Amino acid sequence: MNTPTIAAGMDWARARALAAARFGLGPREFWALSLADWRALCAPLSSDAGPPRRADLEALCALFPDRPIHRADHPMHLMEQE
Repeated sequence: MNTPTIAAGMDWARARALAAARFGLGPREFWALSLADWRALCAPLSSDAGPPRRADLEALCALFPDRPIHRADHPMHLMEQE
């Protein structure tokens, strides 16, 4: 009995090109993707989602607060010293 595979008819060259151009994935990352990962990447973004809610943005800001950049740590300061 022949079992159909998910790869039947897959244009691998085009898929790899899309992964590189759109998602910045190298060959190792591309081949490590599961089918679910690939489908999620290629799925169109939901147009009915709407903009993020203020509460969601505030929660993200609480999780990832801005930090002041100290001059000594700033890349431009390091280049000035060279």
